[in-house]
Amino acid sequence: MKPGFIRCWLLRIALFVINLLSRFWFNRGELGGIPTILSARWVMIDGGKRLLFLDNYGGAWESYLNEFIDLAAVKGLNAIWSNTFVTAGGKSYGFPASKFLFWKGAQAEQPFKAYVRQSQVETIVWYGAYPMLSVVNINANTELRQSLFRPLNYGEIDTIFRSL
Repeated sequence: MKPGFIRCWLLRIALFVINLLSRFWFNRGELGGIPTILSARWVMIDGGKRLLFLDNYGGAWESYLNEFIDLAAVKGLNAIWSNTFVTAGGKSYGFPASKFLFWKGAQAEQPFKAYVRQSQVETIVWYGAYPMLSVVNINANTELRQSLFRPLNYGEIDTIFRSL
């Protein structure tokens, strides 16, 4: 995390707001309009001196980052990561400059991707409940299952059979 009381305070507020939104708004099979994110978690570690981000996504690394750059989720991403920097190989890399914590930042594509490359640690093992299905397929199956447990008219039944 960047040093200073204000940066720490801003980061904690951003994490609090995103936590609330994830419980009540972004809990419908996608995070910030990005359906390929399976899970995301931010944790302050080392007595609040560092921020750990854990995520799991379905798809290619490049398209995953492009979704953050292009979609509304970029505002939350900027609000969190603009309060951080990465030290790797003896050099410090700052998150691309944001404007009022929400704008610009991750939308500077190349600096954003360079920042992510320097800060990521790839894991070699992860758990997948449905290893043969993409997130899009899982969401479609969930929607189908939920529609089967409510009263349907003939048009809705036809739509379900066409989707099979």
